[in-house]
Amino acid sequence: MRKSLKEFHDPTDRKNIHKYLLDFYSKKLENIDIKEITPEHENALTEAFYHAKEALEAEELCEWFISVSGPFDRAAFWQLTTPIYEEMLQILETELEPGHKSVLITRNNLASSYCNMGKYEKALSLYNRSLEIMEKVLGPQHPFATTILNNLAVVYSKVAEYEKARFLYQMVLEIKEKSLGPQHPDVATTLNDFATLYSNMKKYEKALPLYKRALEIREKNFGYTKLRCCNNPKQSCNTLS
Repeated sequence: MRKSLKEFHDPTDRKNIHKYLLDFYSKKLENIDIKEITPEHENALTEAFYHAKEALEAEELCEWFISVSGPFDRAAFWQLTTPIYEEMLQILETELEPGHKSVLITRNNLASSYCNMGKYEKALSLYNRSLEIMEKVLGPQHPFATTILNNLAVVYSKVAEYEKARFLYQMVLEIKEKSLGPQHPDVATTLNDFATLYSNMKKYEKALPLYKRALEIREKNFGYTKLRCCNNPKQSCNTLS
């Protein structure tokens, strides 16, 4: 099928066929239960991306992939999605500005995949690149800034670069408190992550007041709620959408 498509001389016809096949494979990706992903679903994602590259503009390509890849990321199919993110990032960086939303989302999500796979050096390189763009082009108050800073802190924590992680969590906390207010649930999440970092550093006297404050905010917003325990092995980098 792919070979036949390449032999079409009319670009319009070729693109229309790619769109048709993109729609065909995309339908196979609807309403996927993450516990029941099959090789057929994996093949559908791969084939759909092949046709999406030809049928969609760069920004549309990013939006489409984010809309269908969620179940695979949540099911930890990073070996499948990571090569797609890698190729998509190359396409987007060629066609869009460095600070474009689609480029930032794709780079962050690729870095998150690397982080979740334990490829921390690759994750750090991508997060630091995004942070550099944020500082030069978009500024620290951009909506994506706290996610990227937080993800970078997670990676530094995982590689035991605790002081770098501490500095970043402090930045995230200050930005969230200023933009969301000191009693916002997202502030509680950062306080909890910050406290977990101090616990990993065995600075329990600094962790305890942060855990207490996080608990107070959660209880105020939701009533009693169970916080993540420290040293949580499931702590991971967050994706953007």
